[in-house]
Amino acid sequence: MVRTNAGNYKFPGGGVEEGEDDETALRREVLEETGYLVIQVKRVLFKTVQRNTDYKDKSGFFVMESIFMECEVDVSLSFDQRLSAHEQELRLMPVIVPIKKALEENEKIGTAYPSLEREILALRKVLESYTAKGT
Repeated sequence: MVRTNAGNYKFPGGGVEEGEDDETALRREVLEETGYLVIQVKRVLFKTVQRNTDYKDKSGFFVMESIFMECEVDVSLSFDQRLSAHEQELRLMPVIVPIKKALEENEKIGTAYPSLEREILALRKVLESYTAKGT
Protein backbone atom coordinates (compact mmCIF):
# COMPACT_ATOMS: atom_id res chain seq x y z
CA MET A 1 0.00 0.00 0.00
CA VAL A 2 0.98 3.64 -0.09
CA ARG A 3 0.45 6.23 2.63
CA THR A 4 -0.40 9.84 1.84
CA ASN A 5 0.68 13.01 3.59
CA ALA A 6 -2.83 13.11 5.15
CA GLY A 7 -2.10 9.78 6.87
CA ASN A 8 -4.49 7.63 4.90
CA TYR A 9 -3.63 4.44 3.06
CA LYS A 10 -4.48 3.57 -0.53
CA PHE A 11 -3.84 0.80 -2.98
CA PRO A 12 -1.43 1.61 -5.81
CA GLY A 13 -3.39 2.10 -8.97
CA GLY A 14 -4.27 4.16 -11.96
CA GLY A 15 -5.35 3.88 -15.54
CA VAL A 16 -4.68 1.19 -18.08
CA GLU A 17 -2.54 2.68 -20.83
CA GLU A 18 -3.03 1.96 -24.51
CA GLY A 19 -1.76 -1.52 -25.38
CA GLU A 20 -1.78 -2.73 -21.76
CA ASP A 21 -3.88 -5.47 -20.25
CA ASP A 22 -5.01 -5.26 -16.60
CA GLU A 23 -2.10 -7.32 -15.26
CA THR A 24 0.50 -5.21 -17.10
CA ALA A 25 -1.13 -2.03 -15.76
CA LEU A 26 -1.04 -3.44 -12.22
CA ARG A 27 2.66 -4.25 -12.51
CA ARG A 28 3.44 -0.77 -13.89
CA GLU A 29 1.36 1.10 -11.30
CA VAL A 30 2.84 -0.83 -8.36
CA LEU A 31 6.36 -0.17 -9.67
CA GLU A 32 5.66 3.55 -10.28
CA GLU A 33 3.98 4.21 -6.92
CA THR A 34 5.99 1.92 -4.63
CA GLY A 35 9.24 1.13 -6.43
CA TYR A 36 8.58 -2.60 -5.94
CA LEU A 37 8.30 -5.30 -8.59
CA VAL A 38 5.20 -7.50 -8.76
CA ILE A 39 6.53 -11.05 -8.97
CA GLN A 40 3.17 -12.82 -9.12
CA VAL A 41 -0.42 -11.80 -9.80
CA LYS A 42 -2.53 -14.34 -7.93
CA ARG A 43 -6.19 -13.48 -8.56
CA VAL A 44 -8.77 -10.80 -9.09
CA LEU A 45 -10.37 -10.09 -5.71
CA PHE A 46 -13.22 -7.91 -6.96
CA LYS A 47 -14.20 -5.09 -9.30
CA THR A 48 -15.89 -1.80 -8.42
CA VAL A 49 -17.51 1.08 -10.24
CA GLN A 50 -17.47 4.53 -8.62
CA ARG A 51 -19.90 7.20 -9.82
CA ASN A 52 -19.86 10.74 -8.49
CA THR A 53 -20.76 14.20 -9.62
CA ASP A 54 -17.74 15.55 -11.47
CA TYR A 55 -16.08 18.06 -9.15
CA LYS A 56 -14.83 20.04 -12.17
CA ASP A 57 -18.19 20.09 -13.98
CA LYS A 58 -21.13 19.80 -11.57
CA SER A 59 -23.45 18.97 -14.48
CA GLY A 60 -21.36 15.93 -15.40
CA PHE A 61 -20.42 12.64 -13.77
CA PHE A 62 -17.15 10.98 -12.86
CA VAL A 63 -17.11 7.22 -13.45
CA MET A 64 -14.18 4.99 -12.53
CA GLU A 65 -13.97 1.23 -12.83
CA SER A 66 -11.38 -0.43 -10.59
CA ILE A 67 -10.06 -3.98 -10.45
CA PHE A 68 -8.50 -5.08 -7.17
CA MET A 69 -5.99 -7.91 -7.56
CA GLU A 70 -4.03 -9.97 -5.10
CA CYS A 71 -0.35 -9.95 -5.95
CA GLU A 72 3.03 -10.71 -4.45
CA VAL A 73 5.75 -8.06 -4.53
CA ASP A 74 9.49 -8.30 -4.05
CA VAL A 75 10.38 -5.79 -1.31
CA SER A 76 14.01 -6.94 -1.16
CA LEU A 77 14.78 -4.92 -4.29
CA SER A 78 13.34 -1.45 -4.75
CA PHE A 79 13.54 1.19 -7.44
CA ASP A 80 12.84 4.91 -7.39
CA GLN A 81 9.19 5.85 -7.40
CA ARG A 82 7.94 7.55 -10.56
CA LEU A 83 5.09 9.65 -9.24
CA SER A 84 2.78 11.96 -11.16
CA ALA A 85 2.54 15.59 -10.03
CA HIS A 86 -0.64 14.78 -8.08
CA GLU A 87 1.00 11.76 -6.41
CA GLN A 88 4.00 13.93 -5.51
CA GLU A 89 1.63 16.44 -3.86
CA LEU A 90 0.21 13.57 -1.81
CA ARG A 91 3.79 12.49 -0.96
CA LEU A 92 2.95 8.83 -1.52
CA MET A 93 5.19 6.54 0.51
CA PRO A 94 5.21 2.76 0.11
CA VAL A 95 4.37 0.91 3.32
CA ILE A 96 3.81 -2.67 4.39
CA VAL A 97 0.79 -2.52 6.67
CA PRO A 98 -1.83 -5.06 7.76
CA ILE A 99 -5.14 -4.51 5.96
CA LYS A 100 -7.01 -4.23 9.27
CA LYS A 101 -4.69 -1.43 10.49
CA ALA A 102 -4.96 0.46 7.19
CA LEU A 103 -8.76 0.20 7.39
CA GLU A 104 -8.83 1.41 11.01
CA GLU A 105 -6.61 4.41 10.20
CA ASN A 106 -8.66 5.35 7.13
CA GLU A 107 -11.90 5.07 9.11
CA LYS A 108 -10.49 7.47 11.73
CA ILE A 109 -9.96 10.06 8.98
CA GLY A 110 -13.46 9.45 7.62
CA THR A 111 -15.00 9.81 4.20
CA ALA A 112 -14.20 13.46 3.57
CA TYR A 113 -13.68 12.85 -0.13
CA PRO A 114 -14.84 10.13 -2.58
CA SER A 115 -11.44 8.51 -3.12
CA LEU A 116 -11.04 7.86 0.61
CA GLU A 117 -14.54 6.44 0.78
CA ARG A 118 -13.62 4.11 -2.10
CA GLU A 119 -10.44 2.99 -0.31
CA ILE A 120 -12.36 2.26 2.91
CA LEU A 121 -14.91 0.16 1.02
CA ALA A 122 -12.12 -1.64 -0.87
CA LEU A 123 -10.19 -2.36 2.34
CA ARG A 124 -13.36 -3.82 3.89
CA LYS A 125 -13.88 -6.06 0.84
CA VAL A 126 -10.25 -7.22 0.89
CA LEU A 127 -10.50 -8.00 4.61
CA GLU A 128 -13.75 -9.91 4.00
CA SER A 129 -12.20 -11.91 1.16
CA TYR A 130 -9.28 -13.00 3.34
CA THR A 131 -11.54 -13.77 6.30
CA ALA A 132 -13.72 -15.93 4.03
CA LYS A 133 -10.60 -17.58 2.57
CA GLY A 134 -9.31 -18.35 6.08
CA THR A 135 -6.08 -16.34 5.80
